[in-house]
Amino acid sequence: MALVAIDDPALPGLPPEWRPAFVQLFLNLLTDQETARAALSRLAGIDGEFRPGRWHGLPRVRMHLPWPPSRYEALLAPLWPAAFPQSPLRQLASAPLEIASYGCPPLQYVPARILLERQPHWPDPWLARHARETLALLARSNRADRQVALSLVRQHSFNLVAARNQLLHAPLLAPFEARLMDPPGDLEAAAAMVTGLNLRQILALPRIQLYFRHWLQPLPAGFAAFQGEVGWRLRQLALDHPNPDSVIPFPQGRR
Repeated sequence: MALVAIDDPALPGLPPEWRPAFVQLFLNLLTDQETARAALSRLAGIDGEFRPGRWHGLPRVRMHLPWPPSRYEALLAPLWPAAFPQSPLRQLASAPLEIASYGCPPLQYVPARILLERQPHWPDPWLARHARETLALLARSNRADRQVALSLVRQHSFNLVAARNQLLHAPLLAPFEARLMDPPGDLEAAAAMVTGLNLRQILALPRIQLYFRHWLQPLPAGFAAFQGEVGWRLRQLALDHPNPDSVIPFPQGRR
């Protein structure tokens, strides 16, 4: 029986828990410092090189973070733990995958198909492009073992694309989320420090206009967030707000 084991090339020698902790840290760094502090503590326990003055030069950081890491230094400074663990976690050897017991036929690659089915309700052209490329690559492969190996490679790739998509948008959406909170906050300066853009420039971005036109539309029953998608927190804040249009200039025709 053929066996396949493919490590995540973006996280050499590190456990898979690294990426969720990293995403949680930078997803919440502007809007929820307590959640960010807890994520930073977990990350420092996983990664012995993720330390003040060193973290922003790590290749894995630059691979996952779309914005220049140095722009986050001032935001991270008050959140570092007082002490660091002596023995950070290390990645165990990957367990090989038994092709015969592969739970999903490769040509029905679930993340890609789910993403494409979701596009009419929650459009994300950047995630959808990766999904279409994945299905096209699988369709051109005529051997089961190659399809399985390719599915694993594309899953690692999608995990990275999904993380970058979320972290690209986090500082772009943070000022709008803050305005909708109770009590409302002001994160314009922090967002500008990371992105180099003011609110007017952020609102002019085609991707932000696309999302804002769809985020408050009615959704099918049971429709919930999927890996890598953005805007769910802002949607909930807007739906809970008595008059979101008075706070955020949503594009016309969003309803």
